[in-house]
Formats: sequence, structure tokens, C-alpha cells
Amino acid sequence: TDVVLDASDSTAGSDASGDEIVSYEWDFDNDSQYDDATGISPTFTMVGDNNVFAIGLRITTEAGIIDEDTTSITVDNVTPEVALQPVTSASENSSILLEWSISDAGWLDTLTATVDWDDGQGPQPLSGTAENIRPLATLSGQTFHTYGDNGTYTIQVCGSDDDGASMCADVDATITNIDPTAVLAEELYIAHVGDDVLVEGESTDPGSDDLTAVWDWDITDLDPAESTVDSLVNPPDPDPAKSPSIQPRDVDWSQSHAYAQACLYDMTFTVTDDDGGENGDTAVVIITGNDSDIRGSGWWLNQYRNKKPNVFE
Repeated sequence: TDVVLDASDSTAGSDASGDEIVSYEWDFDNDSQYDDATGISPTFTMVGDNNVFAIGLRITTEAGIIDEDTTSITVDNVTPEVALQPVTSASENSSILLEWSISDAGWLDTLTATVDWDDGQGPQPLSGTAENIRPLATLSGQTFHTYGDNGTYTIQVCGSDDDGASMCADVDATITNIDPTAVLAEELYIAHVGDDVLVEGESTDPGSDDLTAVWDWDITDLDPAESTVDSLVNPPDPDPAKSPSIQPRDVDWSQSHAYAQACLYDMTFTVTDDDGGENGDTAVVIITGNDSDIRGSGWWLNQYRNKKPNVFE
């Protein structure tokens, strides 16, 4: 804020020899040189930074009589302001754009900024483009950041000037979950009763998520057993919500099961992440009997006809 100075209380004195005041000269930079302004009410514009300024005034009359006076101007610091643009939603393990700016009425101040991404890493310095042109000092930038897990993150940006004044502002970033994949190595498995059927699969997940794989060995209730295996991001502890790490998953799964009865089975393989996203795959499992008796096609034809007596149910 500029200051209009006022030397109108100056007088030439009561002595007639003094004549009129012919000049008003000002010293703004305290160098004892009255060369910074003239006139009875100049404007003091050195207000780009807080400080206490010694101001000198020298008047001269027509007769050459000189007098001087001093005062001071105290320029107070102003707290910088932070402005944040809304953040567009993104999926886990893809970057979001944070557009931010810090401004300060003290246009000669040096500004700094920090950001806390709300991912457990704490405040970090922000670098941007600085300008120190009246009426404002500014520091602004566009900063990208990647989150390894879904959630609503409250981003906090704080701006400070070189006098220690600071202000913070928040903006939310919504990160969405992506379901894991689940792919079996084979579409068909054939084995005898009692033999282990080895079923292998693979799943990927761009998020740093704990994964759980479930093999449902039969959906016909003839053999309702299930097998469950977990794969943790950072074992042995489960992954917290809004995981602080960026660890996309690529997991190979393997599980065996021995069927107790010959039949045609529809086996289901499902992978679920710790946010509830899931995907699955299916395969056919043919379990054959272990008997060595050989029958002709006519005998088998009778077994499949809807007519009794049949050997099989």
C-alpha cells in the first residue's frame, strides 16, 4: 500500500527574511541524500517488502534557509494466499494434475511452497515459476502425482514468504479402484478320481492391493470344496487403506485338488482385491473313473437312454 507523505505543516518561519519555501526534498533510502522525491506530498512506493523506513525531509526557503525533519514508515508483512484448482478424478496408478499458485502482496518477497499428498509421505517441497512484479509476488506450477491405491486424498498446499508468514489450502483428489484380472492357464483339465488336479492362474492389478484367489472346485455341489490363497503387498501385514506405496501386482497362482467322484465339473477361479474389485475365469474339469472294464457302444447307448434299467443314476 503506497503512502502519501505530507509536508504541509512546514512553514518559512516568522522572520520576514525567510521568504517563502521554494523546495521540498526527500530522502527515502536513508543515505542522507535528499534525492528521492520532491514536492509537498510525494508518494512513497517502496512497499514491496515489510520494513521500517527512515524518511528525511529538507525544505529550503527563497532566502536559502534550510531545515530538516525525520519520520519513519512501518510497512507490515502480509500473509501469502494459496489458490488450488479442482483435481480431476483418476484411477489408481495413474497420475493426477495439481494446479496451484501462491501470491503475496509483498511483491519483493521470496515465496516457497510445500505439498502433502495425504499418502503418508508428509510435506514435500514444491517447485514452480516465480515472478516478483508489482502488484504481487507469485509462485505457481502444475505438478503431477501418482497414487498407488484408490481413495479420497486431501491434498494440502502451504505457501510461505521469506518472513515466516504462511497459509495452507486443501483440495480433494478422488482415486478410483481398478478390478484385478483373473486368467487360468488352461480351459480343460482331465484326471482320474483321486488324482491331484493342478490348476494355475495369473492376475494383475495396477493398484498396490492385497489379492485373494479362490478356487471353487465345483459349482454343482457334488464337491463343494474351495481353496483360498492370499497374496499381500507387504507381508506379513495387510495393506492399509490408501496404501502409501506404488506396487502394481502381477501374481502367479497355483493350487491342487483331488476329486472324489467321476463327473463333469465347472471349476471357477476368482481373484478379489482388498477394495472389493474382482474378476474370474472358469475351466472344465473331467474326472474319469478308475475301472478298467470295457463296454461296447451299444451298452453305453442304453445307459444314456431315458429308460430303465440303467447302471448309472
